[in-house]
Amino acid sequence: MRVARAIPRRLALALSALALLSGAAGWGVQPAPAATLGATAVLGWSPGVARNVPLTVPLTVYFNRAMDRASVQRAWSISPAVAGSFRWGSTSVSFRPAHALRAASVYRLSVGTTARSTTGVPLGSPFAVQFSTGDALRVTSYSPRDGTRAVPASGLISITFNHPMVALAGLSQPPANPRGWSLSISPRLAGHGSWLGTSTWVFHPKISLQPSTHYSVSLGPEAQDAWGQPLGRRLHWSFSTLTPEVISRTPRNGSQFVDPHTTVTVTFNQPMDHAATAAAFSLSLGGTKISGSVSW
Repeated sequence: MRVARAIPRRLALALSALALLSGAAGWGVQPAPAATLGATAVLGWSPGVARNVPLTVPLTVYFNRAMDRASVQRAWSISPAVAGSFRWGSTSVSFRPAHALRAASVYRLSVGTTARSTTGVPLGSPFAVQFSTGDALRVTSYSPRDGTRAVPASGLISITFNHPMVALAGLSQPPANPRGWSLSISPRLAGHGSWLGTSTWVFHPKISLQPSTHYSVSLGPEAQDAWGQPLGRRLHWSFSTLTPEVISRTPRNGSQFVDPHTTVTVTFNQPMDHAATAAAFSLSLGGTKISGSVSW
């Protein structure tokens, strides 16, 4: 007579696939200790890490057989207490907190032996795991820094977060912006944003930043990380681009014995408006303007 059943092949394949996918994010299914053959047992849990658990990620426990849902939910415990809701799979249960877990806090998740399978076989041994949460979602850096002046026209606008914001994607399919993403640049600047890795957003102007311009950047508080935790506060900063400056001129100021037929040259740090610059230029001797032409 057969007294034990092997883990269903479909469940084993599903757990293997989930472990591969979640491993890319640094967390995954943590196997439980080996169970007695034939007993109702916990196979593992996710996120499966002891530290830096995301504040809004579901907590999922995997069993080796279909479970009586009511008995599992009665045997389920999280300390400190957390309100939330359950979602069931064929042999797994996920608990989604109603509100984000507290940042940098320690929790204990357990399932007692009163949990039983749909055939009435109780959990062979209690399951318990202790984990700590990570920091709340925040911006760790952005550029140009707030109040920066003389930003070059080629300067990049970027924001870096302490959490993954998007999933990794191939070059042929760049990741979309996260949920709640609402970013504005004023004055309006044509271009597009892209993700460098999973945590850094970079804006690429279509042409370049405009000179002598004061830019403001604003990111709404609704932006969410890859697990759905919102930023919770607006990010706003501003910077200014290069203003026109003369970087060289010939003849140099105070030069003597200059060839009367020499060309006067002025070089700027950026492209200039030809008409306006020519109108502002003058050459005089003893208060009398000297006629000539301007070329670029």
